[in-house]
Amino acid sequence: MLCERSQSIFFLRWLSLFCYLAPMEGPNPQLLVDLVIMKMPFGKYKGTTLCDLPTYYLEWFAKEGFPNGKLGMLLSTIYEIKINGLEDLLKPLKNKRRF
Repeated sequence: MLCERSQSIFFLRWLSLFCYLAPMEGPNPQLLVDLVIMKMPFGKYKGTTLCDLPTYYLEWFAKEGFPNGKLGMLLSTIYEIKINGLEDLLKPLKNKRRF
């Protein structure tokens, strides 16, 4: 259980991440749902849920360039979540996914 101060810091980091990712559109909670449902369609980790991709793989994409379109947006989102230590955002969604 997080103390009140930790919860506030966690929320502010979460909010700043969404402001960074979608400054014009505002937060889109569907992005988080997609991260725990959608699977990697190609490559070494084909079939792995995007939220379960290893950080070093996402770092490679960050260096080489994310794909265009929705997949690239989701990969860059999970990369930002992981490097900022915000993976706890996905825990409730992951738990719902596992009936």
